[in-house]
Amino acid sequence: ACQPQIMFVLERSEKLGMIKEAMKAGQIPVRVTHNDTKCSNVLMKKSTKQAVCVIDLDTVMPGCALYDYGDAIRSGASVQREDGTAGLDLSMFEAYTRGYLSEMKDSLTVREKELMAYSAWVMTMECGIRYLTDYLSGDVHFTHGETEDANLKKAIRQFQVVLDMEHKKEKMEEIIRRYSEINAACWRRMEAGELTHSEVKTERYRILFDEIGAVASPEEVTKYYESKIPFEHETEDGAVEILEYLSRKYTLIAASNGTGETQRKRLRDSGLDTYFSDIFISSEVGSTKPGKEFFDAVFIKHPGIKREETAIV
Repeated sequence: ACQPQIMFVLERSEKLGMIKEAMKAGQIPVRVTHNDTKCSNVLMKKSTKQAVCVIDLDTVMPGCALYDYGDAIRSGASVQREDGTAGLDLSMFEAYTRGYLSEMKDSLTVREKELMAYSAWVMTMECGIRYLTDYLSGDVHFTHGETEDANLKKAIRQFQVVLDMEHKKEKMEEIIRRYSEINAACWRRMEAGELTHSEVKTERYRILFDEIGAVASPEEVTKYYESKIPFEHETEDGAVEILEYLSRKYTLIAASNGTGETQRKRLRDSGLDTYFSDIFISSEVGSTKPGKEFFDAVFIKHPGIKREETAIV
């Protein structure tokens, strides 16, 4: 009854180890990963619909960031189509990927970015294989009061998503590549004085939506994104120790082209704000880094700081 599904897996078996191979080659670092990234594992505040914290932490262990990204796409961007089969919703894939890259773009290695689309495929394959294995083993793990072929049906749905991902592979990779390029280019244009800070926030989405043919409002997407971004931050390993050492010897001032509310909340929530004497935000100063006017504003407010003894990191 499940011979087609077994052959489906065997035909793709040689492609299943690319992430592990990249980790073994040192192209992808080991990170702390959740390993069950689905919406139901995020505790939400009912009144604001904002994320409070991640739950179900029994699966947390050393792993690869791609496992979490790929599984989030598998669980969050998979949909049932009108014909009853399962597939990948590219608009949901694009939305999650946009948010993910906006936070992780500077932390991911080149190889991790190259394997993002693949990670969604391989995590969906893995889930389908687990359902199929459980079906062949007599339904000892996943089935709880369901029909005896429930796991086989679940495996089939996962493999339908895999097929759809294979058909959309080039589009998925293009979305990942282009958003990274567009976002970086828009920030460079702002630093060159060609765009304002507020224009950057909508222009990057406008360009991407035009290219991929998405019917969405850049302004509405920006508004939604801005409402979520202040609640996200990640403290790099060693950051606290470095700031503790430097703050004992030097005056530290934070300077950012980001959004004021976002940057201040991130510093407060991470506990890093105590190490800085002041923070300057380009939209509040009226000019952007690395423009001379931006740093003039810093030195005017802090006349005791000498330009020749100052370093920007």
